[in-house]
Amino acid sequence: MLTPRSLPRAFVHLRVAALTALLAACAPDVANDRSRGSDATTRGAPAAGEKWKLVYATEVPGRQGLDIFVVDVPGGTPRRVAGVAGRNDFSPSWSPGGRSIVFRRNPARGDEGEIMVVDAARLKTRNLTRSPRVADWSPVWHPAGASIAFLSFPGGRGDIWLMRA
Repeated sequence: MLTPRSLPRAFVHLRVAALTALLAACAPDVANDRSRGSDATTRGAPAAGEKWKLVYATEVPGRQGLDIFVVDVPGGTPRRVAGVAGRNDFSPSWSPGGRSIVFRRNPARGDEGEIMVVDAARLKTRNLTRSPRVADWSPVWHPAGASIAFLSFPGGRGDIWLMRA
């Protein structure tokens, strides 16, 4: 049963499941190859004693907007990898190789989101969509890592798009 408290988690799982199903239909040989993926969402729970990296978005006290952080689990110290004051960075997703993170960046007010990617080691950020006044949402890496699926709403009509990473 969905409750207001469980809705955000349910939405994330439904979004990932829907995009994973789409990618499986487009490239079943790649989507079913788990050896190419290394993020926590595709691996399930880590084995006892295994460390893994968690990527998440959160507010920082005293700063407007959401930033993207990475932390080693268990026991790591969070490290900010993306964030611009006055903007919201959220919906992060690891690349299959664990080197890059794709995420959505939008203004503090408004829905005109851009799809961005950041190199997790060098902290270099690139805008992948460059689509002003268009809402781009929910980026997810293709299991092979060569492309990214996302939702886009040009003219108010939503579609799933696939672009090179």
